[in-house]
Amino acid sequence: MLALVKISILVFLFRLSGNRRSINIAIWALIVLTVGLMVPMLIVLIFQCTPISAIWDLTLERHCIAQGPFYILQSIATILTDVLVLIIPYWIISGLSMPRQTKIAVISMFCLGLMYV
Repeated sequence: MLALVKISILVFLFRLSGNRRSINIAIWALIVLTVGLMVPMLIVLIFQCTPISAIWDLTLERHCIAQGPFYILQSIATILTDVLVLIIPYWIISGLSMPRQTKIAVISMFCLGLMYV
């Protein structure tokens, strides 16, 4: 459900971006990509075993997907979208009319977000 947090950050960045069409398109594309990745992953998580109750009831006869590759793909998709979300603020800041030192200070504050990834 971290995708919902990512979407809320993107909506906030959308408000910060102003009327810059290219940034707005990129933000909306990233929102669509995030939702497009979140929904199938959620469906796979729910239906990863047949029957569904076999996920928590280990006594049932079950058939499950290979979870290792699924979690690796989910991690790659999450890291990719995290990096793309981190790029948007730099794009917004680069278009602002402020002194270079101030831009560097603001960007370095956003670099703290790299600790999350």
